[in-house]
Amino acid sequence: MAASDDSFETMPSSSMADHTHLAPTPVWAPSCVQIVTPRTRLHPVSSRHVTPTYVSWLNDPEVSRFLESRFVEQTLGSVTDFVSTMAQDQDVLFLAIERADDGQHIGNIKVGPVNWRHSTAEVGILLGDKSTWGLGYASEVITAVSTYALDRASLVKLTAGAYAANVGSVKAFERAGYEIEGRRIAQVVTTGGRDDVVLLGRVRGGRER
Repeated sequence: MAASDDSFETMPSSSMADHTHLAPTPVWAPSCVQIVTPRTRLHPVSSRHVTPTYVSWLNDPEVSRFLESRFVEQTLGSVTDFVSTMAQDQDVLFLAIERADDGQHIGNIKVGPVNWRHSTAEVGILLGDKSTWGLGYASEVITAVSTYALDRASLVKLTAGAYAANVGSVKAFERAGYEIEGRRIAQVVTTGGRDDVVLLGRVRGGRER
């Protein structure tokens, strides 16, 4: 499930891909992928990212509004276990989003687990630092990671899902070249009742908007 706040606004199309470099890595090596975008640096999530601030994102009702993890209170222990599990799973790319200018950890993005038979994977993103909302970070990072997964790691298709009320997340994926493929009606529970889930996908060769 793609997780990002509905206050996201994505940046206008600005040749973002032209300014995104991918540091040399093997085709698929989750533990050593390094991706650079105009405003962020993406590195594998590690124990150094597991801080009270990270945990507070997951327990903040505003940040976790569209996260499935919101149903259980998170602790340093539970987040440490989750990060450790992700690090050991070679079918998952789990990256910390750090601001380039000050190195601040502002969120995470995950690709996987990969279905290698079909060359597909699900993408999910969280921007926990609310000061970054509405500034286009989501679409910038989704674009860069999707380019890596489709072009360098040779996946054929990426998918994502977002609560229909999470309009900012849907727009961010669309800016990154994803198409709306469908909708699951009344799929999830929210504080206001039930909501649909919007299904999105991007196939190799697609273009960000």
